[in-house]
Amino acid sequence: MLPDDRLPQQRRKAQLQLDAFTLVGIDGMTPGDGDLALGLDWLQAEATRTGAPFVTSNLLCGGQTPFPPLRRIDKDGVSVAILGILGEGETLPAGCEATAPAVALTAALAGLDAVDLVVLLSHQDPSLDEALAAAVPALDLVVNAGIGATTHPPKALPEAALQLAAGTRGKLLGLARIQLQPGGQGFASGGDLDDLERQLARARGRREKAVEDAAAAEGDAAQARARQRVGFYDGDIGRLESLIAAARTPQAAPSHLIENELLGLDVEVLDHAATAALLDAAKAEIEAAAAPVAVGPAAALNGPFVGSQVCSGCHVGPATQWATTAHARAWASLVGQARTQDQDCAGCHVTGAFHPEGPQAGEVVHEALRSVGCESCHGPGRAHVSDPAGSPLLRTPPATACIQCHDGVRDEGRFQLDAYMDKVRHHPTSPDPADPAL
Repeated sequence: MLPDDRLPQQRRKAQLQLDAFTLVGIDGMTPGDGDLALGLDWLQAEATRTGAPFVTSNLLCGGQTPFPPLRRIDKDGVSVAILGILGEGETLPAGCEATAPAVALTAALAGLDAVDLVVLLSHQDPSLDEALAAAVPALDLVVNAGIGATTHPPKALPEAALQLAAGTRGKLLGLARIQLQPGGQGFASGGDLDDLERQLARARGRREKAVEDAAAAEGDAAQARARQRVGFYDGDIGRLESLIAAARTPQAAPSHLIENELLGLDVEVLDHAATAALLDAAKAEIEAAAAPVAVGPAAALNGPFVGSQVCSGCHVGPATQWATTAHARAWASLVGQARTQDQDCAGCHVTGAFHPEGPQAGEVVHEALRSVGCESCHGPGRAHVSDPAGSPLLRTPPATACIQCHDGVRDEGRFQLDAYMDKVRHHPTSPDPADPAL
């Protein structure tokens, strides 16, 4: 929570609404594997010291539950039950296990007096929330922290439940305003219909373009990625069509009203000073502990990649234009945020990360491959440098080269091929006749 005097006016209104009744974040929180990696004893001690309201419904350590499986909050005449689950495959402390979520939730809810809302904080794969909502019909809202993208509007789940998600990396704050209706079943938001139809039209247009890209893709790997992109839009279109159909279907019983908003936590919203200082110190320590060792010049680089500096020796015009783009500053953006060791970010900020012989997670990145260089789009260049005519590179990279990072998840659905290509295209109209052929 931030002091009102540090929020712009439009966010101050949201803050007041949050103060009225906060469902999650203050009244309930579920640790993930990153939190548990700090050590169970330490986490329990900090929860005791700070009053952090951890809740884990399916976590057992030594046969005991380290945190309450359920928290009941009664505030301003509204009662809410908050539960939390961890997903399968998460790295847990020794002696701990994540049990079957449906069984654990059913046990936690047994004997609970009637409440107005049941909220689940889900750390599992978001695709599993649908089956879980069907198995535990008491759930009303599932707030998923495992999803890579935002869920806006909320996704409909079985038994009239909703899935909400605010993306990753703390970019957005999810704010759900709910008005409970007597005898209400499920949720409705009339203002969402126009937004849903706009999203559907946009998704259909992007799918059409993805189909064209798939038809033009060359090679098994490129075709597989293109088909994956089409499948992504197929799923998105199906989800939106279902939401639109549900919004247009008259309901036999009144629905609770929900307005879901995602607030951008940009530079207008200042960080809490003490917390920001702790975060900066932790990132600096991580960066210092894993500081890249000194590496030689680009000529000393091994493997199929040579780095953009070598490319610029022949392709002066494209290299000059590339230097003006965000691609050329990709590594610097990580340095500026002290996130060069953040594996969620690094792969899309270096050249060759998606190639089996390129820099892999956890490796020191050679200075020649830092940022999104020429070979990220045109392919490894060592063979081309040795034999330009006999080993040509891709003159016009396919869209599949872009969507390795701009995949609808990492960029939260903002990627539009034509608009993005205008920012990185070396030749706005036609190739420079003075530039050697790739």
